[in-house]
Amino acid sequence: MPTASRVRRVAVIAAPPVSMFNLAIPEMLFGKVEIDGGPGYETVICAPDPGPVTTTGGLDLTVPRGLDAVAGADTVILAGSGSYTDPDPRILDAL
Repeated sequence: MPTASRVRRVAVIAAPPVSMFNLAIPEMLFGKVEIDGGPGYETVICAPDPGPVTTTGGLDLTVPRGLDAVAGADTVILAGSGSYTDPDPRILDAL
Protein backbone atom coordinates (compact mmCIF):
# COMPACT_ATOMS: atom_id res chain seq x y z
CA MET A 1 0.00 0.00 0.00
CA PRO A 2 1.46 3.41 -0.91
CA THR A 3 2.25 5.88 1.82
CA ALA A 4 0.84 9.40 1.82
CA SER A 5 4.30 10.85 1.25
CA ARG A 6 4.73 9.07 -2.06
CA VAL A 7 2.14 8.79 -4.79
CA ARG A 8 2.79 5.79 -7.03
CA ARG A 9 2.78 6.27 -10.80
CA VAL A 10 0.98 3.81 -13.07
CA ALA A 11 1.90 4.11 -16.75
CA VAL A 12 -0.67 2.66 -19.14
CA ILE A 13 0.70 2.06 -22.63
CA ALA A 14 -1.89 2.49 -25.37
CA ALA A 15 -0.74 0.02 -28.03
CA PRO A 16 -2.77 0.68 -31.17
CA PRO A 17 -5.35 -0.46 -31.91
CA VAL A 18 -6.19 -0.15 -28.22
CA SER A 19 -9.39 -1.25 -26.56
CA MET A 20 -11.01 1.74 -24.85
CA PHE A 21 -12.22 -0.62 -22.12
CA ASN A 22 -8.68 -1.90 -21.44
CA LEU A 23 -7.42 1.67 -21.39
CA ALA A 24 -10.07 2.85 -18.92
CA ILE A 25 -9.84 0.06 -16.33
CA PRO A 26 -6.49 1.08 -14.73
CA GLU A 27 -7.78 4.60 -14.01
CA MET A 28 -11.04 3.19 -12.67
CA LEU A 29 -9.11 0.98 -10.23
CA PHE A 30 -6.09 3.04 -9.25
CA GLY A 31 -7.83 6.42 -9.46
CA LYS A 32 -10.13 5.49 -6.59
CA VAL A 33 -7.35 4.75 -4.09
CA GLU A 34 -6.82 7.43 -1.45
CA ILE A 35 -4.15 7.49 1.24
CA ASP A 36 -4.66 9.87 4.16
CA GLY A 37 -7.22 11.81 2.11
CA GLY A 38 -4.95 12.23 -0.92
CA PRO A 39 -4.40 10.27 -4.11
CA GLY A 40 -2.51 7.00 -3.77
CA TYR A 41 -1.76 6.65 -7.46
CA GLU A 42 -1.23 8.84 -10.50
CA THR A 43 -2.30 7.16 -13.73
CA VAL A 44 -0.71 8.36 -16.96
CA ILE A 45 -1.48 7.14 -20.47
CA CYS A 46 1.33 6.98 -22.98
CA ALA A 47 1.92 5.63 -26.48
CA PRO A 48 4.83 4.96 -28.82
CA ASP A 49 3.88 8.15 -30.67
CA PRO A 50 2.12 10.92 -28.71
CA GLY A 51 -0.96 12.14 -30.51
CA PRO A 52 -3.88 10.27 -32.07
CA VAL A 53 -4.07 6.56 -31.22
CA THR A 54 -6.58 4.35 -33.02
CA THR A 55 -8.98 2.33 -30.88
CA THR A 56 -10.67 -0.96 -31.69
CA GLY A 57 -13.95 0.96 -31.98
CA GLY A 58 -12.56 3.11 -34.78
CA LEU A 59 -12.20 6.28 -32.71
CA ASP A 60 -8.93 8.14 -32.30
CA LEU A 61 -7.85 9.14 -28.79
CA THR A 62 -5.25 11.83 -28.27
CA VAL A 63 -2.48 10.55 -26.01
CA PRO A 64 -0.21 13.39 -24.85
CA ARG A 65 2.75 11.37 -23.54
CA GLY A 66 5.35 9.21 -25.18
CA LEU A 67 7.01 6.10 -23.81
CA ASP A 68 9.37 8.18 -21.67
CA ALA A 69 6.54 8.07 -19.08
CA VAL A 70 7.35 4.39 -18.52
CA ALA A 71 10.80 5.20 -17.09
CA GLY A 72 9.48 6.80 -13.90
CA ALA A 73 6.57 4.40 -13.36
CA ASP A 74 6.13 2.07 -10.41
CA THR A 75 3.68 -0.09 -12.39
CA VAL A 76 3.34 -0.48 -16.16
CA ILE A 77 0.22 -1.84 -17.85
CA LEU A 78 0.07 -2.62 -21.56
CA ALA A 79 -3.49 -2.01 -22.75
CA GLY A 80 -4.06 -3.90 -25.96
CA SER A 81 -6.84 -4.85 -28.30
CA GLY A 82 -7.38 -8.48 -27.39
CA SER A 83 -5.99 -9.68 -30.71
CA TYR A 84 -2.40 -10.75 -31.16
CA THR A 85 -0.03 -8.59 -33.17
CA ASP A 86 3.71 -8.27 -32.85
CA PRO A 87 4.42 -5.50 -30.34
CA ASP A 88 6.02 -2.27 -31.42
CA PRO A 89 9.76 -2.72 -30.69
CA ARG A 90 9.78 0.67 -28.95
CA ILE A 91 7.33 -0.68 -26.37
CA LEU A 92 9.63 -3.62 -25.65
CA ASP A 93 12.59 -1.25 -25.31
CA ALA A 94 10.65 0.94 -22.87
CA LEU A 95 9.80 -2.06 -20.72
